[in-house]
Amino acid sequence: MMSKDDLSNPVILDALKELANIGTGHAVTALSSMIGKFVGIAVPEVYLESLGKVASILGDPAEEVAAVYVGYRGELDGGAMVIFDSSSTHGLLQAMMGADMELSDPMALSMLQEIGNILVGSFVSALATFFGSTILAEPPGVAVDMLGAVLNVLIAEVGQHADYLIVAKTTISIEDVNIRGWIVDIPTPESFKRIIEKLGL
Repeated sequence: MMSKDDLSNPVILDALKELANIGTGHAVTALSSMIGKFVGIAVPEVYLESLGKVASILGDPAEEVAAVYVGYRGELDGGAMVIFDSSSTHGLLQAMMGADMELSDPMALSMLQEIGNILVGSFVSALATFFGSTILAEPPGVAVDMLGAVLNVLIAEVGQHADYLIVAKTTISIEDVNIRGWIVDIPTPESFKRIIEKLGL
């Protein structure tokens, strides 16, 4: 069982940062292949936080965001979510479709779901490869809402079987558009223990 001190343990955070680097690297490579454009990425900031305090990392609960959630099952169980703030979501749609769109537009939601599925799916696939595990991703769900509402749904979805979240905050660039986002990985306690063990910690 992890203690509160473990949440800021630099050895654990450095190992998780390396893991996040691998996962986000695979994710942007997949996105670049999808859109046929170079996608750059900043080195992610990585946080390990308890479920109840994750909002303090992600920002203002009243801010509008777009989020895509993908559950995964196998030798590691849990779920992962990619979150973009409103301005980044509009920038992403502009870069992808050549025009800005209302986030409630079905075409915009479909594109966001596809992008999110590629990013999260590639992230999860990279974890599976890194650990030599079999992980199957479930169909994605997309939402555009206030950050607080998105997190409430997330807590309701995974709160009964998750203690900690791994948050990777980064900025991706498509041509001259910078897009800020977060990938939030929510492993079950048993899976989190396996992750720590396989990292040699």
